[in-house]
Amino acid sequence: MFYGTHIVNIDAKNRVSVPALFRNHILAGAPEFTGIAVFPSLKAGDSAYMACNPNYLTTLDARIREADIDPDEADAIAAAIFPFVEMLAFDNAGRVSLSPALKTRLGLTKQIAFVGMGGDRFELWHPETHEAQAAPEGVARGSNAMSVLFDRKAQSRALQQ
Repeated sequence: MFYGTHIVNIDAKNRVSVPALFRNHILAGAPEFTGIAVFPSLKAGDSAYMACNPNYLTTLDARIREADIDPDEADAIAAAIFPFVEMLAFDNAGRVSLSPALKTRLGLTKQIAFVGMGGDRFELWHPETHEAQAAPEGVARGSNAMSVLFDRKAQSRALQQ
């Protein structure tokens, strides 16, 4: 699982050390490619990159194709993701090299934030941008956040019965 926010320095060769927690999770699920897949986030107004185990791309493609949406919309979503995927391979020290496009889009100079998003993915952010967007208005926080999640799950179960 990917969790926590980890601020990492970018070296002179545009390399960053992927947090060990994230790296270990990725390596456990994708032995054929030792690295991460990254692509621009599709969330409106979001200047992050999504990052994942490369095998998750197959799952993502299946979810897009199986979604209850118009086939043209599914194609548009796939076209907004897959042409922009970058595969960043780990070196022997557990680092990846950031591409110029990724650095430019995120506005990176000295540091990058690795932000856990649960089981399948994490995000890459400019640390200051992430800090500014970390707690948007109207999002349930604290103990209320968990009750919102579990109340919705309970309501969903009740409707299915």
